[in-house]
Amino acid sequence: MKTYLLLSLAVLNLTACASYSKRAPNQDTKVLLKDSKGVTKEAPAQAIATGTKDMTPVNPVDSAAQVEEMKQAVANAAQQMQDSQAKIVREVGPVPAEKALGWLKNGNTRFTKGRLRADGTSAKDRLRLVNGQRPHSVVISCSDSRVPPEIVFDQKLGEIFVMRLPQMPTDGAVIEGLETAVATFGTNLIVFMDYAGCESSQLAVNLSERSAILGDAVARGGVKVISAHYDLLSGVIEWR
Repeated sequence: MKTYLLLSLAVLNLTACASYSKRAPNQDTKVLLKDSKGVTKEAPAQAIATGTKDMTPVNPVDSAAQVEEMKQAVANAAQQMQDSQAKIVREVGPVPAEKALGWLKNGNTRFTKGRLRADGTSAKDRLRLVNGQRPHSVVISCSDSRVPPEIVFDQKLGEIFVMRLPQMPTDGAVIEGLETAVATFGTNLIVFMDYAGCESSQLAVNLSERSAILGDAVARGGVKVISAHYDLLSGVIEWR
């Protein structure tokens, strides 16, 4: 009876040990490994994965630093774009600003005396301008049927680049137009023409501040900005 009881206890003990080993494997279990020379070595058994995914915690301080770094990168890119705009090398037109101004003055004299040019509007002139233009001057003024710059200055096809709006222009579109004329067409003279009912624009004063391209062209001395006042009665241009 005693022997039977001892055997029963031994069986229960073995069963409990086997059950426990299935529920929680021993991380200290050793594995015997034999290399190519027949030498046996012990190596720790691999740990059983718990099923929990490894996650890297996000540090709020690091996130704020990354945002600040991105802002700085955007600011640097914007500055580089502005610098590259200012460094655009324009192709200077063949007519210097002073010579262009002389042509406009002579043209206004012809206009007031009624002796307009007969050249500059032929089929040959149109053919010459098919592939491009090189206007010597830009004239900015209000839209008005009484003051057409091409007639007031007696200039013909391809000679002046005219920009007109209901009021004296001061917006960004005008800046872009001026940049195109100066940087692309090589225009060297910019004229802001006003008259009664069309006040002079402050754009002529701060033009260099509004555009890096125009500011650079004026600073180098290649481009000249001038104001002109047209008298509706006499047709005479007063240069300022």
